[in-house]
Amino acid sequence: MIRYSTVGLLYTRTCPLACRHCIIESSPKATEKMTQALASEYIKVVPKYSDQLCFTGGEPLLYYNEILPLIRQAKELGLGVSLVTGAGWVTLAKPHIARERIRLIKEAGLDALVVSWDSYHEEFSPPENALLVVESAKEVGLSVQVRGVMSATGPLPRIEQKLVSIDVKYQKQNILRLGSAATLPEDHFIFGGIPKTGGCGTIFQPVVEPDGKVYACCGPSRSSRSETSPLILGDTAHESLDSIFERATNDPILEAIATIGPHALFNLIKDDPELVGVLPIRERYTGICELCLDMNDVPAVVNKLRARVSESQVSRLITALRLYHQSSPELRAEVQCPM
Repeated sequence: MIRYSTVGLLYTRTCPLACRHCIIESSPKATEKMTQALASEYIKVVPKYSDQLCFTGGEPLLYYNEILPLIRQAKELGLGVSLVTGAGWVTLAKPHIARERIRLIKEAGLDALVVSWDSYHEEFSPPENALLVVESAKEVGLSVQVRGVMSATGPLPRIEQKLVSIDVKYQKQNILRLGSAATLPEDHFIFGGIPKTGGCGTIFQPVVEPDGKVYACCGPSRSSRSETSPLILGDTAHESLDSIFERATNDPILEAIATIGPHALFNLIKDDPELVGVLPIRERYTGICELCLDMNDVPAVVNKLRARVSESQVSRLITALRLYHQSSPELRAEVQCPM
C-alpha cells in the first residue's frame, strides 16, 4: 500500500483575500468550513496513511482557537504538522497579536509554516503582513518557507530579495489556468505544448475539503469535471475517510501518475485507434495538471489507462520507480520516464 507524503485538511474556504489566481476559489464570500469535531475525526485516520498533516484553506488561522487544539491532537498521534497561511488575518496596528499566535501554534507542536506571498496576494494584503508572519516564525524557531504563484511576468524581485536577506526559501510555481485563474486574461499565463515531465510529486498529497469531498491533490484535482474521475477519491458524507484512503492508495492509475507521470500515461494511449476523437488534446497547456485532468475526466480514456498500467511491462516499471522514489524521495521530480 502506498503511503501519502502528507494529508491536507482544507479547514475552510473562507479567506480575507479574494486573490484572482486562487486555485481553491477562496474568498470572503466562500463560507464552507469544517467543524472542529469532524476535523478531529479525520485526524485520527491520518496516521494509518501518512506521517504528515497539513492545515490549509482558505485561511485556517481565521479559526485559530479551533486549529490550536487540532495541532496538539495531531502531534499526540505522532504526526508532523504544517499549516498554510495567506497572512490576511494579520492586523498591522496590533503586531503583538500575530507574534503571539505564531508563538502559540509553535508551542502547540506546529512543525512548519508556509506563507503564501506573491503579486496576487499583495492586491489584497500588504507585503508587511506576510513579512510579519515570516519574521515572527523565525523568531520562535518555527520552520518557515514562502510560496508564490508566478504570472508570465515572473516573481516580484523585491520579494525574492527580501527573503534572501532573511534566509527564507521562496518556492515559486507558474500559474495554472484553473480555479479563479480561469477568468484571468491570457497574458497572465505561459502557454506551451504538452509538458514533458516525470512523476507528479503532489498526487499523493490528498486533501479533504469542508464539504467532505476528498481529492487526490490540493487544488488542481478539484477542477475535475467528471464525478468518476480517479482524481476525486470519494466523499466522507457517504463513506468513511479510512475506506476512501484504503481504496485510493491501491489505485494503479494514481500510482502511475506519481511515478511515471501524466505525460508518460498520455504516450501509452495516444496512438490507440479506439481513442481517436475521444482522447482530449489541447492546442496549448499552462501545465501538466491540465493534461492529467483531461485524461481522467473521460471514462473511456480511464479504462484504457487502467488496462495499460496493468500490463506486466508497465507494471514492473511503475513498481521499480516506486521503490526508487521511496529510497530517494527528494529526486521524484527529477525522474524522467523513458516512455
